[in-house]
Amino acid sequence: GFYGFANNHELCFENRPGSLPAPQQEWLQEVERWKVTYSGRCEGGVLAIDHSCAALAESSGPDFVDLLLAAGRQSVRSVLVKAADSISPPGNEELDALSLREAMLYASAIREAGERFMVRMMGSRPFLAVHCRRTDFLHARKKTTPGPEAIGAQLAAALKEFSLDQVFVATDAPDELRDVLRSSVKQGSVHFLQDEPDLASVYDKQGGQKWHEGELALIEMWISARATAFIGTQESRFTMHIQLERSWLGKKAELSTREFCKDFSGSPCRSPYWRGSGRKGAHHADYWETSS
Repeated sequence: GFYGFANNHELCFENRPGSLPAPQQEWLQEVERWKVTYSGRCEGGVLAIDHSCAALAESSGPDFVDLLLAAGRQSVRSVLVKAADSISPPGNEELDALSLREAMLYASAIREAGERFMVRMMGSRPFLAVHCRRTDFLHARKKTTPGPEAIGAQLAAALKEFSLDQVFVATDAPDELRDVLRSSVKQGSVHFLQDEPDLASVYDKQGGQKWHEGELALIEMWISARATAFIGTQESRFTMHIQLERSWLGKKAELSTREFCKDFSGSPCRSPYWRGSGRKGAHHADYWETSS
């Protein structure tokens, strides 16, 4: 279980076999926050209202759940746990009962960029979203990763089945795949995030800062989660989280669990039934699906 917080945060890091050095911390009087080193010592760190050492019986998932529950009773909304790489998380049902998994909502800037793209490029109309993982999957996942022609055939079939006429493609593929997909879709339009590099509202942050590649990927994930229907890539973590996010948004499983088959025979491939949460996410209420 969770025993409580120690008076000295360094007790969690020093004089313990294999322990990491204590993260740097600095009290910033002007904002009344602790500035604490983040993972990888990213510039600026993170600002926290408190920085404490937690005493646990063992590094098990339930012990950390007890810690979070105790923090919640002190009106704490977010907890950053450091030096806990070896934690075995609790099961999904236990996490969902505490609303922990769904608490990681995309940052407002990411969501707003995705929403603007859907308005300006998709006309706020229903659309199909797909994730086509390529690059390393062409070698590491040969048995489940389809070729461009098979992807195109499944795209065309899905658009017809769902009565949609536009598709958004999230992919790490080079331009060749994009050309093949566009030629494969005879009825409708194919959209990529990179289609409008001059669309400042999507590709530039406020103040002229450029989006990081990881942030662009998150915008793709949010657009895919918001789509009318979704098709993902088998064995892809990127796809898995989109499917999970869609369940929190209240999307129907039959519109979220389809994945590209290696060879298209007419019958769709599906992800495991347990991929979604089985419940809407309380933190996603503003985006809950109401019509499908």
